[in-house]
Amino acid sequence: MASGRALATAALLGAVAAGLLAAAPAHAAPGYPPTYTAGEPAVAVAGPSLVYLEQISTGYLRDAATGRPLTPEPLVVRRRCSGVVVNPDGYVATTTVCVRPSDAIVLVNALYRYGRDQVAAKRLAPDRLDAFVTAATPTSMFTGAAPGSRYAVGLLAQTGVATPELVGDPAVPATVVGSQPPDAGNVALVRLGRTGLPAVELGGSGAPAAILGYARSPNGTYAVRGRSVTVTGRTGTGRLGLTGDVGPDSRGGAVVDATGRLVGLLDTDPSANGEPVHDVVDPSHLTRLLARHGVPNRLADVDRAYRTGLDAYFHGRYSAAVAGFSDVLRRDGTRTAAVTYRDRARDRLATEGNATPNAADWGRYALSAALGTVIVVALLRLSTVVRVLVRRHPG
Repeated sequence: MASGRALATAALLGAVAAGLLAAAPAHAAPGYPPTYTAGEPAVAVAGPSLVYLEQISTGYLRDAATGRPLTPEPLVVRRRCSGVVVNPDGYVATTTVCVRPSDAIVLVNALYRYGRDQVAAKRLAPDRLDAFVTAATPTSMFTGAAPGSRYAVGLLAQTGVATPELVGDPAVPATVVGSQPPDAGNVALVRLGRTGLPAVELGGSGAPAAILGYARSPNGTYAVRGRSVTVTGRTGTGRLGLTGDVGPDSRGGAVVDATGRLVGLLDTDPSANGEPVHDVVDPSHLTRLLARHGVPNRLADVDRAYRTGLDAYFHGRYSAAVAGFSDVLRRDGTRTAAVTYRDRARDRLATEGNATPNAADWGRYALSAALGTVIVVALLRLSTVVRVLVRRHPG
């Protein structure tokens, strides 16, 4: 009888222990640790601060000897580049060659524009375009309405998805506040006719982890593209080179560390075939230019709130991320990146749950674990008693 009662008690206690221990938190939710693509956190932080820039030169191609225009109508030449907001009051950093190209660069661009028109009209073979520009450069000039006058220049900017050659809203005018010579920094500071822009933070201390810049989409619009990179060493320009680029229109875009802080601007490498955009402009040039014009690098409160939401998202605290991004959107409903990551956080919360359970549950979990430990010790002692009783009373 004693043996039966002891075994029954042991079984009951075992069931209670199993029930208590089953109340402990699961060891890991599906997808934990949180998963995301390499470089995504850095791109998510800095991506909203990218700006699409179009530098516009309008004038006439002329024969340098006679002044005769090659076309009866003015020629419009556009240079497409990227920039990065460094102050929410509309200040954008980019490269000088992007927004203040030399007359020689504008002339070559104008000749290519004219040559492509000739190709479209079937007056020039496509494979002769480069040769045409090379031959015409020494004998041509690009001027204003009268020979010797200056051609007109302008600068327009867009954020988010950009439409090329757009001259009205949402494109806004921009002005060049200051610039450095291409061979002495090649950094320009531009101010947009718009404020309240998402800004990037300077002072990154890590190695370049990702690059961001505008690239043409299949539908003809331009959108921000990002990719993870590593440093390959020095290029033919003597600057740091990276493992890849995101296209020719990313000039002036951002080079960021793993935290999304700016560690340089993107520039072309004219020493390499195709002039890839994989060179890093040292951030010290930008720091000096900002100081010269009295423009502090700063984040707005809504920028900090957005980063707090991202920190919660990338650490698997999806409930906090949803709340954080919702707060960002209450402050500024134009922050489309906050919409994107709020929706992602909602989806992951529904499928994975939070990586860290609510703190309020941990007291219950700890108590359950402690009781479970006590019960296991009691069971071990009880099993010893049972064995003794069985030996003494085998029947």
